[in-house]
Amino acid sequence: MIAITFQVIEMIKVYKPISEQAQATKDNMVADHRAWIGVIGATIDQPAIDKPIHARVTYNNTGRQPAPTYLRFSPVVFPIDEWNNGKAFSALNDVRDKCFSVEDVTGPPNITAFPTAAGGGYTYDATFTDANGNSMVKVDQDVVSGHKVVALIGCMVYRSYDVVRHTSYCGFDLVGKNVSTNLGYCVAGNDAN
Repeated sequence: MIAITFQVIEMIKVYKPISEQAQATKDNMVADHRAWIGVIGATIDQPAIDKPIHARVTYNNTGRQPAPTYLRFSPVVFPIDEWNNGKAFSALNDVRDKCFSVEDVTGPPNITAFPTAAGGGYTYDATFTDANGNSMVKVDQDVVSGHKVVALIGCMVYRSYDVVRHTSYCGFDLVGKNVSTNLGYCVAGNDAN
């Protein structure tokens, strides 16, 4: 009986490292084979006073597994002083946190994002209007003259290996007279898990 007790104690000592190693191997396999969805670029058309903003977002799945994906993007306008003093960044991080708080997704996805080769991807192309066709954000002279910053925020929620994953995006442009070809990445609001 004493020998069996010692044998069980030794087995327990060995089991924990083996269990930890097996979990680490599983985690590495999932990370290597799961879907990884992210934005690779975004543009907006030159804003015009009282016209809706039009944007194109290019994203891809660099993982090895297709993923049903739910997408939501929208433009937001910040006064330049809020952009420069950091108030806008708190708002952008709040949007990221709201995206990451989504615990489950229901209904049909916007798209099933299949793995894409380097340089390939999908395009989300939208003009941001409400149900009545009115612009979702007010484009005024301050936007057109560069006294306000146009930010495009987004949330992508998808399932991979039966775990809900998230990617939040924020791109911006100091509009002024000409819009950049590609939006710059905001210093807040971009994240993935």
